[in-house]
Amino acid sequence: MVNYTNKMKPTDALSLNMNLEAVVAPKSDKVWQEIKTTLLSLYDELIFESLTESKSINFTAYNNESKLEKYFKDEKSIFIILRGKNNPSQINGFTFSIPDKNIDTEALQISNFLTNETNTHYICATKLDKRLQGKKIVALMMSILESTLKKQGVEYVTRHAKDTITPTDNRSYADKIQSNYPKEKILFQKERESKYGKQRYFLIKIS
Repeated sequence: MVNYTNKMKPTDALSLNMNLEAVVAPKSDKVWQEIKTTLLSLYDELIFESLTESKSINFTAYNNESKLEKYFKDEKSIFIILRGKNNPSQINGFTFSIPDKNIDTEALQISNFLTNETNTHYICATKLDKRLQGKKIVALMMSILESTLKKQGVEYVTRHAKDTITPTDNRSYADKIQSNYPKEKILFQKERESKYGKQRYFLIKIS
């Protein structure tokens, strides 16, 4: 089991007792070049798994490196990376968000049209090395992401989450997300079918 500190360090790093730390990734071409190989490997795995599960396995149509680099170098995106303390180029997990320019119409109505790309971020992707799953590390990365977003004036997050039941705990990833927030914070949710399979869309107030 991972032991972790409950207080954020000034660097927004959360240290774990397995020689890992979760940090807000600095934005520079130098950092991108250092981490892109292991970051892209995890991102490729995430996309491939999603497409395979939904039986849409035209993986070669996705130019993942180009897309991921564009996201990373967007000055308004926020990347949280789980890296080795002694080997910062070794990425073991990540999550990232970007300003949401495509907020669901129904969600806009629910929020009385208060949500916009200035105060709302879309959580694009989250991935953790399988060997580290089940240790609440994703929750820690999400905590850092939301803390960072709130400091920048972001009040809401949107996201899609896989909504198929897993045999291990009889819950979907969407169910787990829902259980992590007080009921009043989840302003809107709806199911949809996509190229990635069955998903649930969320609008969540974080401020």
